[in-house]
Amino acid sequence: MQTHFDQDLEKLRNRIIKMGNLAIQQTAAAMKILLQGDTEQLEAAERNEYEIDKLDVKVDILCQRIFALQQPVATDLRFIMSSLRIGNELERVGDISMGIVNKSEIVREQPEILIKFNIKDIASATCNLIQKTFQLYTVYESEKIDEVKAECHNLKERCRTIFDSIIVEMTQKSEVIIVATNLILILRQIERIADHASNMAESIYFMNEGAIIKHGKMEVNKILILNASNSCISQMAEGILKSFNKNFEIFSAGTEPAEEINPYAIKVMLEIGIDISMNKPKNVNEFLDKEFNYVITLCNKAKETCPEFTGKVKKYIHVEFDNPCKESGTEEEILNAFRKIRDQIKVEFFKFNAII
Repeated sequence: MQTHFDQDLEKLRNRIIKMGNLAIQQTAAAMKILLQGDTEQLEAAERNEYEIDKLDVKVDILCQRIFALQQPVATDLRFIMSSLRIGNELERVGDISMGIVNKSEIVREQPEILIKFNIKDIASATCNLIQKTFQLYTVYESEKIDEVKAECHNLKERCRTIFDSIIVEMTQKSEVIIVATNLILILRQIERIADHASNMAESIYFMNEGAIIKHGKMEVNKILILNASNSCISQMAEGILKSFNKNFEIFSAGTEPAEEINPYAIKVMLEIGIDISMNKPKNVNEFLDKEFNYVITLCNKAKETCPEFTGKVKKYIHVEFDNPCKESGTEEEILNAFRKIRDQIKVEFFKFNAII
C-alpha cells in the first residue's frame, strides 16, 4: 500500500512527464511553423505553453509541500531536486519555442534562406535532442548522458557555423538583412534549447547516480564541517550532506573534540534513516594540511579558534546553529530540541547543495 509520500513522488513524476511531452510537442510545433508556415500549429503551441506554465507552478507547489511535510533523504531527495530543476528547464524550453514561433513569420517571407542554410536539419536535430534527453528521465537511464551532452555541443557548433555564413550573406545582400537577423535570433534560441537539454541531462545523471557533472566532467567537492566538539551538529551536518550527494568527500571535525557522539544526535538521525553511530569526533588538526573546496563552520567558537590551514581552501562559509546539547528537560523535550536543529541543518545544507 502506497504512503502519502509515495503518492506525492508518483504525482511529481507524472507531472514532469506530462511537462516533458508538452515541451516535446511545443518544440515540434515551433519547427513546423518555422519551416512550413503551418499556422494550424499556432493554436496548439499557445495552448501547450499555457499548460506547461500551469504544470510548472504545480510542480513548485508540490515540491514545497513535500519538503515541508516530509523529510526526504538520499535517493528520494535527489529525485525531488532533479525533478524540480528539470521542470524549470522544460518551462524555459516551452517559452523559447514560443519565441521561435513569434520570429518565424518574418523569416517565412523568404523561405529560400531556410533552404540555403539547411535549417530543416537543424530543426530536426533540435526536436530529436529534446525527445532523446527527456526519455532518459522516463527510463532512469544514465549511460547515454555523455552522448546527449555531445549532441548538445554539436548542435550549438552547427548553429554558430551557420551564424558566420548568414553574416556573410547579409554583407553581400542588403535585402536579406531583416530576415537574416531574425534567423540568427532563432538560431540563438535553438542554442539555448541545447543548453537546457544539457542541463536536464546533468540533472538526470545526478538523480540516478548522486554525482554532479560540471563543465563536461565529474566534479568532486571536498568539504570540511567544523564546530567545537564534533559530537553533535557537525556530525549531523556531515551525515545529511552525505545523503544528498555521494560524490562529495565530506569530513567533520572539532576545535576541541569530545570523547564520543552525543546519543541524542544519533537517535534523531536514525529517525530520518541516517546512521552516524559509528562516527568518532575528530580534531581539526588532522586536516590542516589538506585541500578543500569548502570549510564550513557551524558555531562562533569554531570560527574564531580554527587554526590556519596550510592546504588550499577555496572558500570558507559560516552558518550558525544553536547547540541542542545545552537543552534540559524531559527526554522528549531534549529530543525535540535535537530534531529542530537537525531539520534546520537539512534546510541550510539543502540550499548549499543546490548552489554548488
